[in-house]
Amino acid sequence: MLDDLSTGRREHLRAVRDRIRFIRGNVARLEVCRRAMQDVDYVFHQAAVTSVPRSLRKPLAAHHTNVTGTLNVLLAAREAKVRRVVFAGSTAAYGDAAEVPQHEALLPHPRSAYAASKLAAEAYCQASGTRTGSRRWCCDTSTSSDRARTSTRNTVRRPIVHRRRPERPILR
Repeated sequence: MLDDLSTGRREHLRAVRDRIRFIRGNVARLEVCRRAMQDVDYVFHQAAVTSVPRSLRKPLAAHHTNVTGTLNVLLAAREAKVRRVVFAGSTAAYGDAAEVPQHEALLPHPRSAYAASKLAAEAYCQASGTRTGSRRWCCDTSTSSDRARTSTRNTVRRPIVHRRRPERPILR
């Protein structure tokens, strides 16, 4: 698990600390992402500056984490031959859509730095050179076309890394 602990605390991991490898670091640093991808098959990329007010006050900070961080995750995952990256998109990309519930067929209309940065991160997922899913939350780096895609809609703000080692269970 890679986390900068900007919105969480290490003690929240007490129950699973013996089953995970924790790296304190920021996804905006490529070398940290590379280290986190070692021996990894799947990545659930949840890292983001999710506060709209904060993204308006500090748009560069939102960009570095949300856009540069996503690109770093994708580059490091490709280098490490990670099988799949699951990206957590945001309905903020749709803005104030008149249609409820919002869905992926709507045109994006970001209305904040946060929404724009998440939309840009999605574009990197689509253009990353990996086989990508049509859904906003999946960047698939696997070579098999029959793998099922799964949605990740929770609001955890850190990438969750699933390890290749069989002795370590997969955590969500």
